[in-house]
Amino acid sequence: EEERATLPGLQLSDIGEGGREMPNEICQKDGIKYLYHDINTNKIAYQRWYFDASCLDREELQYASLLGSVLSENETANYSEEEIVNEIKTRLGGLGFFVNTYTNVKDDEKFDIFFGVYCSVLEDNIADSVELINEILTTTKVSKNRLKTTLMQMSSNLRNHIVRSGN
Repeated sequence: EEERATLPGLQLSDIGEGGREMPNEICQKDGIKYLYHDINTNKIAYQRWYFDASCLDREELQYASLLGSVLSENETANYSEEEIVNEIKTRLGGLGFFVNTYTNVKDDEKFDIFFGVYCSVLEDNIADSVELINEILTTTKVSKNRLKTTLMQMSSNLRNHIVRSGN
């Protein structure tokens, strides 16, 4: 108890009520609308790209999720499989793809489906990240061998998850 008393601590009154306001600015460049948050991120840009996927039916939606799993592992128009992986590792801090649903802002009984891309990159390299992500999204050539390997890895990961979660 004596040692514990020497540790610094905060009281709820030290923090204050309410959260910190997030600065939001809707911007537009080259016909593309984006949301900008003017906050300190130590010169790292965190990008999230959202593509409307509401045109996909239920069966196609599962393939959109699979597409996200293989996009950054296959050759593109300008890079081999090894080169694209190397480019991602050297030019980006992180890259991933996802499918997600969000409650519709205008009607909370509805939801919107998006195919998304997330990326972190040094602020000075934003243009490079856009170029690389565009290359991946628009020119990836999915090989049957790579697709089979990815499906086998996903299956193995799911099996391992089930074994680890035996209950």
